[in-house]
Amino acid sequence: MKPGPERQRLPAHPYDRKAPSGFPTPDENEPFRMKESLTLRSAEHLYQPGIQACPGGYAVTVAHGRRGTALQTDTKTPVPVSYSHAKRIYDGLVAKKTASGYLPVAGPPIPPVDGPLPVGSVAPTRPLRPQLIGSGRAARILNEPDWCVQAIFRGRRLLLCKTPERITGVATDGRLVAVPESVRAAAEKTQFNWLMDGVLVGDTFMAFDLPQLGAMNFRSLSYRLRLSGLRVLLVPPDPHLRIAETVMERAAKAGLVQRLREQQKDGVVLKKLSGTYPCGCPAGQDRWLQCAFTAGWPAAAAKP
Repeated sequence: MKPGPERQRLPAHPYDRKAPSGFPTPDENEPFRMKESLTLRSAEHLYQPGIQACPGGYAVTVAHGRRGTALQTDTKTPVPVSYSHAKRIYDGLVAKKTASGYLPVAGPPIPPVDGPLPVGSVAPTRPLRPQLIGSGRAARILNEPDWCVQAIFRGRRLLLCKTPERITGVATDGRLVAVPESVRAAAEKTQFNWLMDGVLVGDTFMAFDLPQLGAMNFRSLSYRLRLSGLRVLLVPPDPHLRIAETVMERAAKAGLVQRLREQQKDGVVLKKLSGTYPCGCPAGQDRWLQCAFTAGWPAAAAKP
């Protein structure tokens, strides 16, 4: 049996934050492992801090909310930090909550209630809906460094879910649907099980987010980190499972807008690099903003 082609690591993206020399990074064989976690409870609420390995270092994540309901997620480190730094933040969160009366819960952390479900079910997690905004606000956001830009794709919005049993899609109404054979075959070549957000365009899935990898809930990580994880996961590239073009630098954002307008595309989606991925199917909540190109689009926004 001939050995398969060697997987190559994706080169660093020019706009990603770089770790300083000697910066401790996770084991390359377990790039998304939860390093440390704990579940604390009060009479009515749960609080789950954790240290999670991510591209470039570690992130401190928190899930919290009323017991018996879907927990809200947040990140205390919008960019990767060293393990020692993450540990100090984590220990401070635990100390603060225990001082206010929270008690540890025995056993492993409670898994997220909104993970992938078997075929035939209605998934509580659905593709995130962008919030619609006007051209004036979009033009102002283009100049802000914490926002990146992607094109609007004409296609079917789906969450693409890979499990050991099957590869399926989750539509905007929560129904599990079949995906083209070309997309299924491309997904089979990837490592791990995962949940991607994107758009099905013909026989190609344009991916732009990674809410979950295996048992790890990435929703509380920043979009910058989720996008970096997506780039690492989709190596080697496949023409039927691609990452949507994403630009972060100011001149590049204006250049993309100008090019899309010249190509008579529908518009752009602006995404907050420090934003988390909300559970369920809410509007973008100032994390994902969508703007259609109109005659009123400010001319200055289209110039690099």
